[in-house]
Amino acid sequence: MQTVIECSCSVNDYMADFDGGLARAPRECTCGGRLKGHGSRERWIACLAGVFPVRIRRMRCKACGGTVSLMPEILYEFVACARDLAGRIASLWQKGLHAMRDVGSMIAREGGPTLVVSSMYRWARLATA
Repeated sequence: MQTVIECSCSVNDYMADFDGGLARAPRECTCGGRLKGHGSRERWIACLAGVFPVRIRRMRCKACGGTVSLMPEILYEFVACARDLAGRIASLWQKGLHAMRDVGSMIAREGGPTLVVSSMYRWARLATA
């Protein structure tokens, strides 16, 4: 199960304050049990600043044994794209630049990552949903 925690900052700021994220973490599982720290896992995330490994804090319920991943709101669940990049792709695509290949080129010229067109379509739909 993934739980989104409040974190309205950039991916770099989130990683710099990784240990401070525990203060925003829930203390209770959906079953009512107490959550305890359970390490972290790494995900690669594409954002406007590039592609970075991001650690996702995990917690485990003492009662039911379930694990919870604490996702910052700057990321999408189960997607390797940050909200800032998906929003930028969607805004460029909706301005009449219908060729997604052109949108990818513009993002790369702005200093963003080199992107795969098929992923960009999915990410643009996420931002407009």
